[in-house]
Amino acid sequence: MKYSGILRGLGLWWLLLSVATVAAAPCDTLRVAFLTDIHVTPGNTQDSLLHIAIDEINASTCDIVLLGGDLTNLGSDAELEHVHALISRLRKPWCAVPGNHETTWSESACTTFARIFGHDGRIAFRAGGYLFLGYASGPFMKMAMGAVRTEDLA
Repeated sequence: MKYSGILRGLGLWWLLLSVATVAAAPCDTLRVAFLTDIHVTPGNTQDSLLHIAIDEINASTCDIVLLGGDLTNLGSDAELEHVHALISRLRKPWCAVPGNHETTWSESACTTFARIFGHDGRIAFRAGGYLFLGYASGPFMKMAMGAVRTEDLA
């Protein structure tokens, strides 16, 4: 399967060029695998497809893997643990942000994602001379703001 730079989702990722005085110039090619809205429940079709996708990504020449929100179907602790274990099989650098299924639908009041993934969904890192900013954002529904918070932009 060929991975392209098509970014779909709900404003979960913004790719910003680094300022030349802050970081090295961006590389000519940065191969990104982007997975979003995979909605995994252990044993469902998406679970099987994620296994295949991880194998294909590991065999690919991609440089980095980005996972946009809705990694789980119901946001349960068991689903989050399961998805994290699968994603941890990646042999490429990766980063994930939560979606509304991991936050507003969470059975743990949004604490499980932070405990398992090591951040609350707001993250910044550099790859190939580019600055990646990840933060959760999504639709206005189910107690979610539906907007990017001012503190996330800051």
